[in-house]
Formats: sequence, C-alpha cells, structure tokens
Amino acid sequence: MWNKHFLGIAVGCFLCFLPFLLRGSHIIGGEIYYKFVNRVGNKIQYHFTMRMYKDVFNARATADFDNPAVIGIYLQTPTGYTLFGDNNNGQGISVPLYNRKMVNPNEIPCLIPPSNVIVEEALYEWDATLIDTNFSYIISSQKCCRNMTIANIYSPSTAGSTYSIEITPESQHLNNSSPYFKTLPPIFICVNEPLKYNHAAEDQEGDQIVYRFCTAYTSPSGGNASQGRLPPPPPYTPVSYKQPEYTDSAPMGGDPVVKIDANTGLIYGTPNLINQYVVTVCVEEYRNGVLLSRMFRDFQFNVLQCQKLVDAVVSADSVSGKKFFLYGCENVDLTIKNLSYERAQIRSFRWEFDVRGNIQRPSDWSPSLMFRDTGHYKGVLYLNENSQCNDSALINIQIGGKISTNFTAKYDTCVAGPVKFKGVFSSAYATKQISWEYNDGLWSYDSLETSHRYQSPGIRNVTFAVTDQFNCVGKTTKQVAWQPAPDIIVVEPSSFIGCAPAKVFFNNKSYPIDTTYNITWDFGDGKTSKAISPTHIYEKGGTYNVRLNIVSPLGCKKDGYFSNWIKVKPSPQADFEYAPTRVSNMTPTVFFKDKSVNAINWEWMVNHLGFSLKQNPVYTFKDTGKHTITLRARNTEGCVDSITKIVDVEPLVTYYMPNVFTPNDDSNNDIFKGAGFTEGMKSFSFRIANRWGEVIFESKDPSLGWNGRKNNDGQPSPQGVYLYEISYVNPRLEQINLHGFVTLLR
Repeated sequence: MWNKHFLGIAVGCFLCFLPFLLRGSHIIGGEIYYKFVNRVGNKIQYHFTMRMYKDVFNARATADFDNPAVIGIYLQTPTGYTLFGDNNNGQGISVPLYNRKMVNPNEIPCLIPPSNVIVEEALYEWDATLIDTNFSYIISSQKCCRNMTIANIYSPSTAGSTYSIEITPESQHLNNSSPYFKTLPPIFICVNEPLKYNHAAEDQEGDQIVYRFCTAYTSPSGGNASQGRLPPPPPYTPVSYKQPEYTDSAPMGGDPVVKIDANTGLIYGTPNLINQYVVTVCVEEYRNGVLLSRMFRDFQFNVLQCQKLVDAVVSADSVSGKKFFLYGCENVDLTIKNLSYERAQIRSFRWEFDVRGNIQRPSDWSPSLMFRDTGHYKGVLYLNENSQCNDSALINIQIGGKISTNFTAKYDTCVAGPVKFKGVFSSAYATKQISWEYNDGLWSYDSLETSHRYQSPGIRNVTFAVTDQFNCVGKTTKQVAWQPAPDIIVVEPSSFIGCAPAKVFFNNKSYPIDTTYNITWDFGDGKTSKAISPTHIYEKGGTYNVRLNIVSPLGCKKDGYFSNWIKVKPSPQADFEYAPTRVSNMTPTVFFKDKSVNAINWEWMVNHLGFSLKQNPVYTFKDTGKHTITLRARNTEGCVDSITKIVDVEPLVTYYMPNVFTPNDDSNNDIFKGAGFTEGMKSFSFRIANRWGEVIFESKDPSLGWNGRKNNDGQPSPQGVYLYEISYVNPRLEQINLHGFVTLLR
C-alpha cells in the first residue's frame, strides 16, 4: 500500500537569491490530517484538516487556491478503491476555503533572508462520518503545478501533486488520530553549511513514529489538473527522479548525501549543490509493535548561497582572507577598530592577544593596546563562540620603533624671500616617507632640505614628519614667523584728479602686509589713518602729497612718499528757492530762483525728469502731491553739485454755503446748495433741520440742493431760519465739518 497514496507538503518558494528563478506563481505543497471526534456503534466521526501552500512572489499567480476544494474519500475493496457512499453524488466533497494567511520564512543562523519571499497558507476544515471496516480509507485532493525550476525530477512543471492520508483498519478500531506537524520545513538552506532540521511529527496518543526518505507522487493529469475536480482513486503515479544523481532516498544528491534519522526525524548533513529539490519524508506510526498508519510529506528544499550574517572584520593595513595585518609603533596606543557585522546578531565577542607570553583580553569593542617593545605580536577576535553563527579573525601586529625629528628655518627678515628649511631625524627602520607641512595649504615630500615662499605674512605652525616602513611617524612642529617688510610700496591709484568733495580709495597692494603690521597714512590735508587700505574724503580743492609708512612686526621699515599725488578741483554750491511757498491745485505754477555759488550751468529736474536748463525757470504742476525738485549746478572746472527739495502741491477742496434763498420758482436763487472746488471730495453728507430739530432734507451728492420742500417733494416749508450740517473727507483724508443757518424767504 506504500506506493498508493501520500501526504505531501511543499513549502519552498521561488527565491530572488537564486539566479535561475524567474518568478513565483505555483502551489508548492499541502498536507491532510485527521482527528478522532466520536463513535456511535460502528460509525466514527472524524474532523479533517487540509493545509495548502503557494508562493506569491508574483502577484499574478497562475495556480491560486481552490475555493471550494474537492475531496475524495475512497474505501479499499478486494478489487480496488471505490468512492465511499458515493459521496456528493459522485462529485466528491466540496470544502470551502476556511482561512488564508501569510507564512513567515524560517530563520536560519547567519542568513539574511530576502525581503520579497512570500508564502501563503490556505486552511480547509470539514467533518465526515465513516463506517468502521477491515479496509483502509484514502482521503485525497489534487493540484497542479510544481515549480519548473525543481532540479531533481523530470518535467516538474507538469508533474502535479497529490495530497492524501490513509485511515487504516487498526486506526479505525482504536479510535486513533493521525500524527501531525506543528512546524514547517525550512524554506531556505545554505549551501556548504551544516543542516540540522527536526522534522519530527507529534502524536496525541504517544505512538512510536519511524521516518525515512521516500518517493513523491504526481497527479494523474499532471500539470493540467483542473481546479474543482474530484481526484481519481488510488494508486497514484510516482514522480520520475533524475537518476543516478538524484533518487527518492538521496533527493538532494551531493557527496556525502543529506540523511534523516529514522527515530527522531532529524534531517542532517551538508548540502553542497545549489538548486531546488523535492524531498519526501515517509512517516510510519506504531502502537505496541503494530503498524497503525503511514503518512507522507513532500516539500521543496531551496539550497542557496547565503550572505553571511556575522563576519569578523577589523581595520587593517592589509588583509589576506581572515588574516588582518596591522602596523603600530613602540609606546604608542594602537586602536584596533572592530568592523564586524551584523552588530545586532553578535551576541558575544572576545579578544585575545599574546604579548611576550602574557595573554591580554581587552573588553572594549574596539580596544586600544600599547606595545612597549618593537617586534611581532598575534591576536584573535572571536564572535558568538559555541553558537551556530560564529566567526573569528586572526590579527598580526608589527610594532616599529620610535623616530626622533627636528628642523631649522632661516630667511632674511627684512626681505620678502623664501624660507629655507632643513630637517634631521633618527630611526631604527627604513624610511618610507619624509614630509613638510607649511601650514598654508601646501606640502612637500621626500627631501630633508627644502625652501618655501609664503604668499601672505604670518606665524606658521610648520611640521616636519618622517614615516618608517611600519607606518610609525616621528614629527616636530615649530612656529615660524614670516613677517618681512615689503620689497616695494605699491598703491592704487597712482594719481587722482577729481572734484571736491573727492572720495579716494587707497588700495594698498604692497606685499607682504597684514593687520599685524604698523601702517600709517598721511593724506596731506592734516588727516591720517592706520587702515591697510583706507578710504579718504578731501573736502576742499587743492593739490595734496601722500605719505605711507610700513613697519613689520619684526621691526623692518618701508616708506613711500607721493608728491602732488591728489588734485582736487573746487565744486560749486548748488541752492535754490521757489515761490509761492504754498503750492496747490489752485496755484500750480511755481517760480524757481537759482541761488547757487560759482555756477555757470543749471539743470532742473522734477521727479528725476529734466524740465529746464534756464537759471530761473517757471514750472506748472499737473498733479497734486509731493514732488522732488533737483538742481544740478556746474562750474567752469566741470565740477557739479546738486541739491534736492520737496514741493508739496496740496489738493485743496473749497465749499461755500449762502445764508439766504428764495424758492419761489422764479429761476433765481430757488435752490439752496454749496459752491466751490469739489474734485477729490469723498464721503459727502448734507442735512437740513427745522427749528424743532426735524430733518427735512438729506443728500450724499454735493451737486444736489434743497428746493424748500420737505425732502424736495413734499409741502413747501414755511419762511424762517433753518440749520444745515455738512461733512466730507478731503483728498488728504482729513475730515471736514461745516454747519450754519440759512434763511428761507418767500
């Protein structure tokens, strides 16, 4: 009966780590198990569970879970298997999909799992009542399709799968429940790494279980098995292994082969071929030496090259495999930087160094060690000792001796020439490099004697360094003051002619100078400056001599005298007045009078636009508001002076009211209203009240007056005196209020 049925479960998936896998879109396993529930006479009630798995790396999977799944229950007879009770009219039992969920990949020591590996589990559950017989029942379901990249069988994409379990007569008689697996096999296995997976099944009655590798089975219609169809009765067809490299007892090939412990179910060995494999485990259940059941589980192992999760690495001058070579110096702390990873996976670390027979075990992650003598030393870094995910690094340290150094620096302090440097040193080992660092961004190498010209003065921290073959460094740093006096005084401009007031920038380009130098300017007009490059204003016309004195911090002097260097021509004094002094839209014409001194030409501008070249022009403003008036006056030397004044053209509003009117319809003085200049008037209000305070007329329009009737359309008002009130806002946004009396005569 061994070759007639099986329990299959495939929990592998397409792995992005394997270059030969393109995408995942297949059912990859399943299993069926049963549990005894109740017995009434010879009728036994069982609860069945079926789990199926698929990879969902590609969302458009071509083999989704059946919903419903079709289950066949077959009873063994002397002539074969028949559908028990002709269940569901010969169509099998339709079991709806009860639940589906994602399954987390297994954790493997030292493996960084891929983030895009996804396995989904489907759960089906149903109850069935069977008759206690002397024959076995086979409960089965079928599904296509295995992954096309499986390496140990022929035509895996068309092989298909059959999932089944047998209920033997002995199991029926004893009200037995089948063994079941609580865990999934590993989805990933690392090539050339030891494999230890406990494939043990659990049995609630405590029966003896025996394990071995065996064959897997296809579905009768292979890869074309349709969803929702009743599986045919047993026997089922075994897959075809690619012999002799692969067999059912050595499904992963290699040398030595991976094995399974018959008593414990432990799968162990070291797989040494990268690929995907169908691996089937047969489980036999015994009680008191009597065979109760056989069950089968086939699943997909994926063997791949794993990325190491824990790696012992230290900073080094050179590396050869797991050997790290470092160079240090006598009596100088040597820090060994621990670069090991992944830090979160490192549970423990241990350093061990042999220092002249004295074993040192520093506790720091990146320790610092001092070696008192030159020579060769060894050490080891251990990570995760006594664990499956461990690593170590061998450390070789070469300690060099002390290097003594010194140097001299010379130059003429009153001449801006180069500094001559000369270095000396002593070392027990060969010299690797000589270097000078001049503290101005420049270096030189491999010479004990050198010269360097600085581009700016200052006190420099110059360093002379010697490096030996073990990268030990000896160095000396000294302050070198390079502060000579300039060779020549250079100032721009070399001459100047301008009009008073003359603003002159003296650009001191003498080299070398900085703020540490004592600098004195004499501008020839009684004024001086200590700035390196000052700006000076000559207020009056004349010819001026300029003197510049420079003293270096070391006492060297340099003088410069520039005779008749600055020539300043006198300028006119621009001024004007205007009339009338109060200008408005009523009086927009203004008379301008020049009051400039020593001027022969005049240029007048209104709001920066020229309007006249006359000495005393007249101008009529077209707009109210404040206007900028500028006069530019020029003298015979061509020098110009200017002055600007503001002329405010006021926007006046006038509004006058009469004190009597005669509304007798003779077209003469019939309307009472104001008169005047009202342009720009805003928020106008006009009210008239009688002597009892009653408002008899209102208006918001300054052009509308009162005709002597109430609200201009009622009964004529009697002769007498009336009160008026007027308010408005002028163009300058000022509130104006008027009130008075008017006499109405008839």
